[in-house]
Amino acid sequence: MTNLICCTQCSYSTDDLQSYYCPLCWGPVRYQIGKQASQNIHADSGSQGLWRYAHLLPQEIDIPDDFNPGWTPLTSAPGLAERWGVKEVWVKDETANPTHSFKDRVVALALARALYLGQDTLACTSTGNLGHALSAACARLGLRAVILVPESIEKAKISAARALGGEIVAIRGSYDDVNRTAHQLADQTDWGWVNMTLRPFYAEGSKTVFWEILDQLGETPTDVVAPAASGSLYSKLAAAADQSRPGHSIRFHAAQAEGCSPIAQAFISGEDHPRPVRPESRAHSLAIGNPADGANALRAARQSGGQIVSVPEEFLPQGVGLLGKHSGVLTESAGAVTTLGAEHLARKGAFDADSRVVLVITGDGLKGTDLVEDSVAKELKSVPADPHQVLSLLDNTAVVL
Repeated sequence: MTNLICCTQCSYSTDDLQSYYCPLCWGPVRYQIGKQASQNIHADSGSQGLWRYAHLLPQEIDIPDDFNPGWTPLTSAPGLAERWGVKEVWVKDETANPTHSFKDRVVALALARALYLGQDTLACTSTGNLGHALSAACARLGLRAVILVPESIEKAKISAARALGGEIVAIRGSYDDVNRTAHQLADQTDWGWVNMTLRPFYAEGSKTVFWEILDQLGETPTDVVAPAASGSLYSKLAAAADQSRPGHSIRFHAAQAEGCSPIAQAFISGEDHPRPVRPESRAHSLAIGNPADGANALRAARQSGGQIVSVPEEFLPQGVGLLGKHSGVLTESAGAVTTLGAEHLARKGAFDADSRVVLVITGDGLKGTDLVEDSVAKELKSVPADPHQVLSLLDNTAVVL
């Protein structure tokens, strides 16, 4: 059977794999393997990174040489398990990817599709991590990278992309203004827009996060908690479970920051589609007021028995510290939101005593250090170069020999 592009909102489908939106309802579309894909997710020992799951990914691609993001650590966090009253908590640490976020995975799929199509310029809209990932990938393969960003983006993320050769254009306004401009440009250029014209392929890269969790854990988690921005990553995690574990009983939960929580608001109010909002959040990497995959995220939560929650903006620094002190993973705002979301779910009784919870931490705290700095409550003090003064500052907790 032919591989298809299918609308996630209506019955439209086509074998034109360059379609990237539904002409009937303007909804988001997805790639669908025409024949029944193998449900065996076990890693191909002959491949590295996410390409060990190539048999479950789109076939119309050219896999780039020596670009193998993925296979990131899955770290146990017993302190969080005890705090939340569950059997196990695991942290899927996406900060270990080449540019320290999960975006390296989706860029890999978009890049592979662009190589298949012979495109030499790749472009994207970005709140930071995607632009960094795209610039690095294009630099390795000698391609041009064009990135449109909101002018409020963290300077560290812009600088990283520029240092890697990315051509950055800052747009006045929100990420949604940036996205609208990019849609207009997509009709005027022959560039491969990784999160637009290449999106049906790009989005499939997120599935590999879940397949790695299954391989590394050796068991099926009961609960997965992830951040939600556009809703793409979150809904693809659930789709990966449906593809590889039909009839599964995994609960998929998502978290947003209150300053930009259209999907969480729709979930709480029982709506099927999020209502656009104006982002006013410190969680810049999640600040998408009009989420393209919001309806898919809502369906994923409800079908799996999961929940979508929002967390207070003022608690974000605490989320950074909570994860860091219990797992050794330093996260940016998205991971803080995820951790606080899990804490909220635990207090609500969403987990069971025998739950095996996995937190998907998508980006590195060193990419935006404002929350990291705010997470440190005590002011740093100095003492003379004297051992007794050092011990005094440490409240004499050291053992003196």
